[in-house]
Amino acid sequence: MDTDCRADAIHTAGVRPLLVGRPGLTDHRSRMTRALLLTNQPPVDGQPGYEAGLRTLVENTELEGCDIVPAISGASETTADRCTRIARAIDASRADVVLCLSLKNLVPVTVEVAQSLADRRVLYWEGDAWGGRKRLPPATSDWLRISSIVYTVAGPPQTQLLLAHGAHEVRQTLHTYDQTLFGAYGGGHQDVVSVVLAGNNLSRLPGVSGLPGSFARRRLVTGLHRRFGAEFRLAGRGWPRALAASYVPYPQIGSFIGTGRIMAAWEHFPTFSAYASDRLAVCMITGRVQVTSKPTPPWWVPPGLGVYAMQSWQDVLAKVEELAARPPAQVRESGRAAHEWARGRISHLEALRQMLNPVAPEIQPPPTDPWGQLPGPWLNS
Repeated sequence: MDTDCRADAIHTAGVRPLLVGRPGLTDHRSRMTRALLLTNQPPVDGQPGYEAGLRTLVENTELEGCDIVPAISGASETTADRCTRIARAIDASRADVVLCLSLKNLVPVTVEVAQSLADRRVLYWEGDAWGGRKRLPPATSDWLRISSIVYTVAGPPQTQLLLAHGAHEVRQTLHTYDQTLFGAYGGGHQDVVSVVLAGNNLSRLPGVSGLPGSFARRRLVTGLHRRFGAEFRLAGRGWPRALAASYVPYPQIGSFIGTGRIMAAWEHFPTFSAYASDRLAVCMITGRVQVTSKPTPPWWVPPGLGVYAMQSWQDVLAKVEELAARPPAQVRESGRAAHEWARGRISHLEALRQMLNPVAPEIQPPPTDPWGQLPGPWLNS
């Protein structure tokens, strides 16, 4: 049995776009399933946690094998060349299931791409929240229409948006942590400041620019800076120079979070059901307490794990002040509880198990806590 996970990159030239219908779903249960991961990162960055998770499933004989195809190959590659390269890589694969990671407009569903996907189950992971000024990319709608299942990190009203754009079945998933990048963390490193916040500022013209939640995030950051001064560290783009925000590459975000005893946050689209950005999972596995915005229920984080979801940015600020006044050892203990719960529950491996199990029952499902508590599925009538 071939149990490899390999990376394919084939360069050729151009095609024209076409809207296609849902592909046929061939029954492949006479043998084990093989998966292909279409990533939204270049080969140099990759998706190390997803790739490692697929290899784990292969090593556990839950998958026959896997192929890795990056959507981005190089700066000089045209969209047409990209589509041809990807279509030929999929054609060369024996994969039954193609899992696509939040492709946006990177890969239009061209004739070549659609033909390469025929008789394969397509699963699409949508890792962004959409709405208002942030419109769903046109190419994403095409992927929704040809996918067997669409997984979204944001619940209603986003689920209805995806169905309206052609999705056949939508299921809630979670933003998980990359176990390759962040799995070694666990609260053993020493914090150096009281509070950190990681996030971009899109509310550069308050009331005019930004997304839902942007203005509240800006107000929260201003309040934290005023209250904690040098005991507050900020990472992200678009902040006023006086706030001394730093740019932190994503692989180092766990280290940045670990420099603080408490992480504060305010999400964009804060009222979307069960929604949290990937910083929540990274913060938990890093072993830090977090105070964040409260999404519309259901909320999947159990109480007592050092994750405090609040109704307003003022409530977040007040809770951070309360936690900062507690004995540091007490706060760190809550962070360790978050780490212990998150480990083996909300990594990319568990996300793969959730997404692949419905089409490959030989793959063990993830723990019911929290995965079994997520709402859905939602079907297009």
